[in-house]
Parts: sequence; C-alpha cells; structure tokens
Amino acid sequence: MPFTADGNWFDFRDDGFDDRRPALFLDRDGVVIEERHYIQHPHDVVLIEGSIRALKPFVLEGFRLILVSNQAGIGRGILSWDDVFAVQQRLRDLWHQNDLVWDMALLCPHHPEHGQGQYLQDNPWRKPHPGMFEFAASTMPLDLTRSIMVGDRLADLQAAHAAGVAKLVHVLSGHGESERGAVQSWSKSKNVRMIDSIAELTTSPERPS
Repeated sequence: MPFTADGNWFDFRDDGFDDRRPALFLDRDGVVIEERHYIQHPHDVVLIEGSIRALKPFVLEGFRLILVSNQAGIGRGILSWDDVFAVQQRLRDLWHQNDLVWDMALLCPHHPEHGQGQYLQDNPWRKPHPGMFEFAASTMPLDLTRSIMVGDRLADLQAAHAAGVAKLVHVLSGHGESERGAVQSWSKSKNVRMIDSIAELTTSPERPS
C-alpha cells in the first residue's frame, strides 16, 4: 500500500482523472462513520444514518469523494496499521454494498506531542495543516474553488480553508457538539454551513453543501 516518505498513507482510484472536478472532502470518524474512540475493530464501523443517501447526489454531480483523516492512534501506539486498514476495508465494503466508492483516502498517523518514534512530529498532513488537501490536488485534477469539506472538528475546517477549499460544513455528530462554539467563533467571516449531520448535506445552492 502506498505511503509517503514521512509515513502518511494514501489510496486512490485511478480512473484516468483527466477532467478537473470539485471534491467532496470528508473527515471519517464522526462524519461518515459513528465516532468510536480510536476505532480498532471492523465490527465497530457503523455508517452515520443518512450518509449514503446524502453522498450519492454529489457523485451524480461529478464530485470526487475524498476521505481525509487524522489517525494519531497509530502514532500514539494505540492502533496498528493493520487495525486501521481493517476499518478502512469495512468502510469500503459498506460503501460498495451501496454503490459508492471513494476516489481517494488519506490518513495521517502523526502527533506533535504524543507520537512515538517517526510519528512524533507536527506533520504537514495533520489537520489543521492543509497537506492532505494539497497532496490530493497535486495527484488528481481538482477544482478546490468549487470543493467542499465536511468535518466535526475546527481543525478539519481550518485545514480545508488553508488549502483553498471554497465551502466548509460543520456537523454536530462526532465531536461536533463540543466543537461548535469554536467553529462559530472562527467562522464569522468564512463560508461555513452548520448542520446536524451529513444526512442534511445537499447539492442545492440554497443549502450549501
């Protein structure tokens, strides 16, 4: 499986990527699947209710689906890569059963304070840094000015904003409820949509995705 030189992981579906499209960037835990503290077992993977129904219109509109996830449990020594890959595979299977597939998935295992060994670093992929978004845009032709980020943490939105992603969506699921106040304070001059969960995501211009 592909890793960057500094130990980040990525997976992408190479279908040619010859046309420049917007991306729907998605945090994983608490946004696409229910939050579990350092989720380790595939049987703990539960899709957020309504997520499949919400995502399909974006595929029809030509959006690339891209997962961007901090996975510091690896860096902390709580999770192994095998644990994380098993969870990813379960999510892949659940999406496949519903005729969905991600175009790219990116995972950052580093932590600047609690990482062990090579993972003890403030890596540019770790949100709130924009590295995952920039890597995705350098790997396939993406139009970040028409792209969207959905996250439950302020760091998700900060990373996307720094990369030039046009629209930001904050959900209350996952860590969203505890982060909503910080998001509201940060987002006063930015294009941020506040929704309860990804089930409310829509391609309608009246309710920005």
